[in-house]
Amino acid sequence: MTAEPAAVGVYLGEPYQREQALQARIQALRARAEWGGHVLEGAAATPGALGEALFAPSLFERGRWVLVRHADEADPEALLGALQRPFPPDVVLLLELERLDKRGALYKWLKAHAQLHEFAPLDRRTLPGKVKALLQERGVTLTAEAFQALLAAVPPDLMRIQREVEKLALYAGKGRLELADVQGLVFGGEPANVFQCFDALGERRPHALGQFQRLLEGGEEPGKLFFMLAGHLRGLLAVKALQDEGLPPPEVARRAGLAPWLVQRRAQQARRWTQAELIEAVHQLHEADLAVKQGASIEVALTEVVLAWTRLAPAEAAAGGA
Repeated sequence: MTAEPAAVGVYLGEPYQREQALQARIQALRARAEWGGHVLEGAAATPGALGEALFAPSLFERGRWVLVRHADEADPEALLGALQRPFPPDVVLLLELERLDKRGALYKWLKAHAQLHEFAPLDRRTLPGKVKALLQERGVTLTAEAFQALLAAVPPDLMRIQREVEKLALYAGKGRLELADVQGLVFGGEPANVFQCFDALGERRPHALGQFQRLLEGGEEPGKLFFMLAGHLRGLLAVKALQDEGLPPPEVARRAGLAPWLVQRRAQQARRWTQAELIEAVHQLHEADLAVKQGASIEVALTEVVLAWTRLAPAEAAAGGA
């Protein structure tokens, strides 16, 4: 006896499309009453870890889904051994991976027994249609010249394109975007510096999103950036709360545990936020942390948080920002 087809889902190939399909499946599973979720990294998916996640009984879950991210980094024999065991009722295994050897026994088993969702990479032929769809989805309108410039600037990589469209969406309220808008948002900027990026985030500058994405693309560890973002946000919240009490800068520095020069910088940034907005930002970061623990991509979760923080209020966007 082996797992039924519905019990194993495989998400393979082009990153953006596979992540979208995977998240749709996870959302559907989360909607089931009393279901839990478990996430393993491929390199950590040992026979013991897989056995615990898939087959250990639970007193608190009616069912569970288990996601193995980067499953192409797992031992194929360990995965195949787990798949060939009878699954308990109401257990679903999801495998997310970039590539899989189609000559191997694991691929052949999955093709015969699993729901295989394989997404082909984009090419320059299919790129314009995908870009148009993403622009429409985010309510972004470009002139013909700006659209051609965007196509020329980005590789056929939907993850990258989606991030560029999110940057353009920051200015969607001004109407049809021109070539200069696309050049400024998509092409502008030197390689991102972590502290410059976080200062731009504190000031809620739209270009901070591009800087943050370059940090990720340049190899900065997402977990470290998450931790630093949380610390920066706590500093803003502390400085704003102490300033609102009417305390002088030296006392703010003492109570917040920050250097005086840093308090001055944080104070300038905190003026861009209301107290309620900073508290909401803390909540957003907490929700992102929970989403990652439930299987979301940390890069996607962080980018969504940064996008929310840099999105200007309608009055500021209309005036071009400060």
